[in-house]
Amino acid sequence: MILGIGVDILHLPRFQRLFRLRPERLITRILTKSEQDEFFTIQARIRARDAPAVVAAAPTDKTVEALSSSSSSSQSPSSSASTANVSAVKIDNEPTSAGTGFASASPSSLSKNPAVTKIDLNDELLRYLASRWALKEASFKALYPHHTLTWQDVTIVKENGKPCVRVAENFGVGKTHATVSHDGEYLIGQVLFESP
Repeated sequence: MILGIGVDILHLPRFQRLFRLRPERLITRILTKSEQDEFFTIQARIRARDAPAVVAAAPTDKTVEALSSSSSSSQSPSSSASTANVSAVKIDNEPTSAGTGFASASPSSLSKNPAVTKIDLNDELLRYLASRWALKEASFKALYPHHTLTWQDVTIVKENGKPCVRVAENFGVGKTHATVSHDGEYLIGQVLFESP
């Protein structure tokens, strides 16, 4: 038997403005602990992907000589590359100029980081948060007025690439069905709950 159906639609630019006002509060309020862990894992992956991987130190005189002599000679590219002398290598862990990541993987330091307010509309993190918001709102609508859910009563996980809603046991929800769709500036989440 169907226990309830809920739907929620989000205008992503509006949600992004909401996020920019108080990112730390939004993350800790709507995401459960496991969702926060997943959020910061995604954030770290994005930072690693977007950050410059290696920054070489200034070239030495020998490096310049080697590069200039290799360009004038008939050496193959692979042999000329082996003559280059890089004196130091540094891994750059700072946020990119695009600001796609947070400085640390803990909610307590989010408000101190100006990069938090520079997440692009198409950013994976924004879609992650927006989809959780929409599915949790839809879950609230599906069970109201019989049950009043909080943000922490609902966890969204992915199973085989599809969203799956987990509701706290004390609400008497059996099987759950969920879907998310987005197009342009809009994202929609829909849930259907069956009784146990």
